[in-house]
Amino acid sequence: TEIKIERERVTDTDNLGTLGPLSLSLTSPYKLEYIVARRVKSNWAEGHYKEGMIHHFSEEVRIGASQDYLVALESGRLRAWNIRDYQHIQAYDLLDGCQLLWEKSGLLGRQYHVIRLLGSHLYILDLLMERVEVYHIGRTQPTPTKVLVQQPNTVRIPHGDMSASDKFLAVPGKKVPENSPVICCWNIQTGERRILSPDRAVCPFRWFQKSAVKDDMIYGLLNRFRLIGWDGRDGQVIFSLDLTNSSPGDNEETYSWLEAGPDILLTVHQDKFVVSILSSCGRVLGKVCPADHLDWIIHDPESVSMVEEVCLTGMTAVIRILNYSIQKNSISCIILSSDISPVLGRLNRQDEGQLEEIILMAHVVAQHIEPLDSPHCQLLVNDTKVFDVQPLGIKFYDYLIPEERLSVGELSSCDSQGVVL
Repeated sequence: TEIKIERERVTDTDNLGTLGPLSLSLTSPYKLEYIVARRVKSNWAEGHYKEGMIHHFSEEVRIGASQDYLVALESGRLRAWNIRDYQHIQAYDLLDGCQLLWEKSGLLGRQYHVIRLLGSHLYILDLLMERVEVYHIGRTQPTPTKVLVQQPNTVRIPHGDMSASDKFLAVPGKKVPENSPVICCWNIQTGERRILSPDRAVCPFRWFQKSAVKDDMIYGLLNRFRLIGWDGRDGQVIFSLDLTNSSPGDNEETYSWLEAGPDILLTVHQDKFVVSILSSCGRVLGKVCPADHLDWIIHDPESVSMVEEVCLTGMTAVIRILNYSIQKNSISCIILSSDISPVLGRLNRQDEGQLEEIILMAHVVAQHIEPLDSPHCQLLVNDTKVFDVQPLGIKFYDYLIPEERLSVGELSSCDSQGVVL
């Protein structure tokens, strides 16, 4: 990368001509990244952002985001067609005004196929053939890269949320014929598959609701009850930690979540409005609670609050809490953020005995009311943006350039292209 500096046209005394633009190499691109990261972190902490709206597709759409791409996977209906197995994919470039990069239409999967967008890959699970087709997602249409297989009639998949990295694919399932919960783990490069089982007997009515992959570790959340971590290279259990006293017979509706970051895990807590913070090896470091001025979320006897989703970007946790108001017969969807970097000091303090857990506060970013019968919203984040996927549109909050605000004219002109950013 170069910076070109235009300087005055100067003619030397020997009439050697005019000196052109001066090119200077950047001495340290990491300085620029550091400055930008500091700015974004400050904007996260102070709640400074730019707000806008992105056009939505349908109620049955799946939205995925990375640093470079916003991808929509649509199924069921597509405008004039009413074809059950129809799949439509559109990819937009987040770095270039959300310009349409490509779209792909066709019968990607029938009723015996499960399709997921995870990171930079599209995974198609063929339930009849018991295999997984892997497609790379980039600036061109998806191309098949690998087919992952398993022995017939060994594990029924999927039975829980899948997760993946560039190295591993983790798919929760039920082992045959025991019906015990397991996770099928594939090494994407080699195609090798391992079956990851709990370290002790588990009720067959439990299952791994959530999974996560980070580096060489595979994590599975057994309902809202137990978190297990395996070494993906050999399948050995590294830790097994009971988080709550939840049982399979509980009738109260609750949510589960599991988010893995650098040496950090965010997952469920005994209190439904609290987020547990663990180290990558399963040690309890602290928890995130709503800030003190949000007591109405916690102590209002006429409402019930619980965390629905948690996302981690850098060392900022973005949390979605649903508050069910019995009196108003409505749902408040509340998005909060919290800086969890204070727990980093605990990661290397292994020999100091049992340390008191750190309690961190989460502050409101945005909130809106949802009708009781409407589809729940979805939360997506990257390093600089929060995407609030609502039934009527995708609202975003940009923490990189908080001073600018989208005008009505900008919204109208961009909406005609199908997306705004």
